[in-house]
Amino acid sequence: MRAVIVLTLVLAGAASNPGDVWPAFRGNGHSITVARNLPLKWSATQNIAWQVDLPGHGQSSPVIWKDRVFVTAIAGEMQDTLIVRCVDLATGKELWEEKLHASQGTKSTNYVSKAAPTPAVDAERLYVFFESSDLLAYSHAGDLLWARSLPRPGQFAGVDRGRPDRDRPPRRRFLRAGGRQEDG
Repeated sequence: MRAVIVLTLVLAGAASNPGDVWPAFRGNGHSITVARNLPLKWSATQNIAWQVDLPGHGQSSPVIWKDRVFVTAIAGEMQDTLIVRCVDLATGKELWEEKLHASQGTKSTNYVSKAAPTPAVDAERLYVFFESSDLLAYSHAGDLLWARSLPRPGQFAGVDRGRPDRDRPPRRRFLRAGGRQEDG
């Protein structure tokens, strides 16, 4: 099943003013936009600016910073491919896409979210988080600035079954571009 982004004029209107952005889930946290005269109805042919197919699965909400729309998706039976895509707000044209290998696999089922955490964006960076516990930051141009593989619950460094482990130094793992992991 492929995910489809359908951007209605509601979202296009929300960022039509260069000062307006939709930086996270529910916009600024209040679910309110300063856009006016938004359409109250839309369908497959009415009030649709454009639509774009996404590879894999995606359930995150798109986020907007001025003329760019950012969205995430995952692919693979173990959600092993992480996908971050940026498209032009006015046209839906792909500006860049990054595919990375997840640091930890998660079985993909109908009961598990698929790229559900909505990204967050500010004036300088895009932040994305995946169910694989990978947290990444990008420039608006698509440059990977940093990536961290966060521990799963119960896997925090120095903790073993709830007891501090003082004999072992904490181990940190970093996800690098191209899917390579390096210990730090």
